[in-house]
Amino acid sequence: MSDPPPTVEPSHRTRVREGDQAMNLFEARRLTITLLHRHGLDAWRVEFSRAKTRAGACRHERRAIVLSAPLVTVMSEAEVVETVLHEVAHALVGPDHAHDEVWRRTA
Repeated sequence: MSDPPPTVEPSHRTRVREGDQAMNLFEARRLTITLLHRHGLDAWRVEFSRAKTRAGACRHERRAIVLSAPLVTVMSEAEVVETVLHEVAHALVGPDHAHDEVWRRTA
């Protein structure tokens, strides 16, 4: 039985596990656009930041999912998908829900 994949925590940087490949920014953008479309968020866009303490953010006022360029490049595809889906849930429920019950049901 294998260990679960590492998670991105604000207090540390994740390193890709042996056998996994890190994402590049082009692949991360393409993956995020695909997931946005799949969830009906066609008007939303993808942005990258220099953040080193959070992997992603949802910016409702700009209709943007923001991914950390430094962290994405050391994350596996599965970790990027998990991060994007977390932010997609925020986009779907709106800015008033943070991580409340409404958000948890969507996530």
